[in-house]
Order: sequence, then C-alpha cells, then structure tokens
Amino acid sequence: MKKFIIIISMISFTSSLLAQQILFFDDFEGYNDGDSVVNLSNFQGWGANGSGVAVNDPGNGAGGSDQYFSSTDGYMALQIIDSVVPGESYRFSMNGALTGWNQNGIKFQIIQLNGTGNADDSIHVDFTLGSVGAGQQNVFKLIDTLFTTSTYDTGNLAFRITKNWGPSYKIDNFKIECTTCSPPVNPYNVTLKVNTSNITVGSNGMYAGGGFLGGSDALQLTDADGDGTWEGVATLLPGTGPNYYAFFNSPNGDSDWGTKEDLSGQPCGITSNFDDRVLPIITSDTIIQHCFGSCESDGSCPTSQVTENEDIGFSLFPNPSSNNAVVTCIKTINRLELRDIKGKVIFEETNIDKKYTIDLTKYPSNVYFLRVFTDMEVITKKLVIN
Repeated sequence: MKKFIIIISMISFTSSLLAQQILFFDDFEGYNDGDSVVNLSNFQGWGANGSGVAVNDPGNGAGGSDQYFSSTDGYMALQIIDSVVPGESYRFSMNGALTGWNQNGIKFQIIQLNGTGNADDSIHVDFTLGSVGAGQQNVFKLIDTLFTTSTYDTGNLAFRITKNWGPSYKIDNFKIECTTCSPPVNPYNVTLKVNTSNITVGSNGMYAGGGFLGGSDALQLTDADGDGTWEGVATLLPGTGPNYYAFFNSPNGDSDWGTKEDLSGQPCGITSNFDDRVLPIITSDTIIQHCFGSCESDGSCPTSQVTENEDIGFSLFPNPSSNNAVVTCIKTINRLELRDIKGKVIFEETNIDKKYTIDLTKYPSNVYFLRVFTDMEVITKKLVIN
C-alpha cells in the first residue's frame, strides 16, 4: 500500500506571477481506500503528531463524494504551509465532520510562522466549528473564511485544522485560494530563425544570446533538416523590453563575444547596445526570420555571386589571390566589407566610388566573403586567399 505525505505543502510565489487561483486543494479522491495520509503537525513545534487515512465510502463524503480523510490518532488533522504576499486576501474552506459527540468541535487557525519553533508565532484566526451533539455525528459542515494578510505577513502562514480531544473526524475538500491576486502572466514563445547560407558554421553550432537571453551560448539553435536555417525558441513575458539579442557562430562558452555577428553600420544593429538586434513588441507567439550578420527579415540572405553580375557591372579580380584583389563596379560603392568564414567583419571601407584595391597580405589563406553595397543592391562574392 503506497503512502502519501501531503499535509505540509511548501508553495512559493512571487507577486508578479501570482494569480487568482487555487493554491492548494485535496478532495482525497485520488487515493486508494486505506492509503495513509501522514500528518506532519509537529512542524514549527506545534501540536502532537497525528495521522489519518483516505476512506472510500461511496456517496457519504461531503456533497455525496466517495472519499474523504479520516483521522486515526493524535490531535491535529491537517496543516498546510503557504508562502503569502502582504495585502492579498486568502480564502480557506473545507468540509468537516465529527464521528461522535464533542463539545469543542473542530478548531481552525491561521498562524503566522516566524522562525523556528512556536514561541514567536502569531495566531491571526482562531475559531471552532460548533459543537456536535446527538444526530449531528458524521454530518459534514462547511468552514469558510477569508483572511487578508498585513505588511507583517512576509513569510509563511500555516492553515491548520485541530480537535482537542474526543472522537475521530472527517475532512473533505480542503482548499486554500488567493482571491485578490493579479491575473496570471503567460510568456510568449518567440522562435528565432537564422539563415547561415552566407557563412560556414563552426563545429559548436549556432546560438542566440546576449541581451535578454544571457551569454553567447544562452540559446542553442538546431538545424534539423540541414537546410542551413537554424532555430530555437525563447520565452518572453509580455510588457518587457527593450529585448536585445544577437546570433553567435560556434561560441566556446558563455563569454565568447568574438563569435557574434557583426551588424555595425547596418539598420538592424542598435549602436547604443553593442550593435545588437532588438525584438519588436511581442503580443503573441511569434516567428522571426534573420540572416546571420545581415538585416534581411524574410529568411533570405544576400545571394553569393560566383561570377560577375552583368546587371551592375561588378568584378573581383584576381580571385583566388594572395596579394591584392581589385573590386570594380559601374555603380558607386557605398560600403565594402570583407568577412571571414564565421561572418565576422575583418575589413570595411566606405565611400570608395567605383573601384577599390584590397590588400590581402595581412589575412591568412582561407575562404572569405566580400560584400559590396550600392544604392540598388548588396552583392556577396566568395573570395579565396591562397
């Protein structure tokens, strides 16, 4: 026979996440007949140990239910410990019945627990559910009371049911709820997708991080179908922001900021926050598309050009090269970037007219990507330094 310890339940909440809701409830319907319900009533030094069992008594519980709690020994039946918020109202309710005559009835208390032991505890509510005389045995009566916490109630409250002596008793539908707490705040799921077709992803994979996410490896992304678009889901509470973030190519730990995408000089890079991205206002579950190191928002990346684009008269020669490479374009080049295989900008020049010679001698042999920005478009071309 399986035993259940249910009597002391430590439930912690913060004021921002509390809601008008049931904090604790047990109707004892989930137990097998005779399962032990162990009472830990000596918590904080109060009272003697008591215990009870779940009783399957079809139709004879409170409201015609089938099961209830029945005490078997000791003076205390149930005690629930809950963390509370000052100034909120808490409702306690239960059905109780004595199995025989008792002039003292069932006592209910709400007690502020202060430290260990009971010497400095404070009883806030203390009343008795009437006496039980002839013909009233085994008749369930309702205990229902409302208690508003004060500024002094910053710790735990004990909601306690006792009897002083006499016959055993029954309890059903034991419930504690907060009646004035704020509505629940449900987070939104924000799916971040990043296209990596313009870079070579390192062995550690792709991550989103920084800002509201945390370190450089805060949110691991996956590419389950191998199409080069990596994704992950972040949770965000409504009303928070601004929420900055960025993508990282193969970071080695949570502080590998050198693997961060470079958005400097681009409209989606927030200069006041390390050129990070920033989320729009989120009002529902959302999917946001990105390109690593670029501001495209439709999930695409600038097309890599393997041959010259005849439409704008672009050329890069020689390629491969070990010394210099000459970039020419019939349109004015507003900005030119050279990125390594991780997407990091290692060279940048602006306002260079229609021709520019890049000194490649300072860079090791590898594959790079040259990005050319004109008024009309952005061209990306693979450059091999040998």
